[in-house]
Order: sequence, then C-alpha cells, then structure tokens
Amino acid sequence: DAARRMGAGTLVDWCRRMRFGQPTGVDLPFERAGHVPSPEDNSNDSGFQWYSGDNLGLSIGQSYLTVTPLQMLTLTAAIANGGDLVQPTTLARVLNDDGSSSSTQPERAEPERIPFEETTLAEIRAGMRDAVANPRGTAFSSVNSPTVSIAGKTGTAQTGLNRPSHAWFVGYAPADNPQYAFVVNLAYGGGGGEKAGPLARAVLERMAELDIIAGR
Repeated sequence: DAARRMGAGTLVDWCRRMRFGQPTGVDLPFERAGHVPSPEDNSNDSGFQWYSGDNLGLSIGQSYLTVTPLQMLTLTAAIANGGDLVQPTTLARVLNDDGSSSSTQPERAEPERIPFEETTLAEIRAGMRDAVANPRGTAFSSVNSPTVSIAGKTGTAQTGLNRPSHAWFVGYAPADNPQYAFVVNLAYGGGGGEKAGPLARAVLERMAELDIIAGR
C-alpha cells in the first residue's frame, strides 16, 4: 500500500539516496554499481517496460533491482550509526620488504548523510530487532541467540528458471549498542533465515566468546 501511494518516483529517489546503483568506492578493483530500475528506462532501446506492479517489486527489493553485498552492508551500517553512509575500506597496513609494517589510512570520502527522520530510523531498528528477538520474526528460530543480541533482516531473492533463491541476511550487533554491521549472501543458497542467518549467528557468537563484541 505504501509503495502504491508513493509511486515510482519516490521509491527510485530513495534508492539513489541510499547509493544503490552507484559504487561504494571501496579500495578494491572491479566494483560493480548494481542497477536501480525506474520508469526512465522506458525511454531507452532495451525493450524494458515499467508497469505499476514494478513499484511493488521495487519496494521489497525485487523488480529489476540489483545490489551488491557491500551496498547492503553500507546501508545496514547507516541504519545502525544514525544515517551515515560510510565508504568501506579493506586496507589496514602495508608490509615493507624487510618485514616491517607501516600503518596507512587510505583516502576516504566524507560520509554521506541519509536524511532519515529519527522516528523512521527508530521504526526500522525496532523491526530489525523484532525480526530476530520476536517469536513471530522471520529470523527468530535460526538467529536469536542467548549469547549476543542481534538485529537483522532476512532476504530470499527469487532467481527464476526453477533455480534456488539467493539467501541474504544483513544486520548489526549488539542490537541496542551496535559495534559491527554484517552481511551474509549465499548465491542460490535458499532461504535467508534458514541458510544465511545461522552463519551470521555463529560468527557473532564466536566474536562474543573472544570478547571482540559485547555479549548479553
């Protein structure tokens, strides 16, 4: 209903505000930008046709939307940190020929602020907590942990042609005082809650055991 009322223009605008369809700028080669579909695509020669039903598909992350795990990670981290899209980096240090190491800080763009209303962020965070902690949540049976509190969102991306779905699980922990955001993506892996979620739980529980992350 919300997607119908908002229309394609608002949905596409917010996808772009969240940097979907654009590289994250990570310091790795060959990053893909993904694609945000829109009615504008009707004007090219691709043969694409936007229908009103595509509004509904886009609102739940389907239609012709394609995103990368890194894009989902930066969005999840922004939800956890209050709205800042932080450019991801992988480089921590450089090893010299003599075996010594030198710390380096790669150039990183200033975080972009997603203009979320505080009430909107609060609702999203509450929903992500309930997805794991509420017995009715899609990740309760597979992700809820006595060791660490987890906020997350399951995703099961249909692939068509009778192939298994892609399994997604994104989130952050601890749920009420986030330290780490994460993404698990299993290509053709099946259901997000059933397959991807338990992997995230196992990693986070081990991190809590090692005192890398705060436990309950």
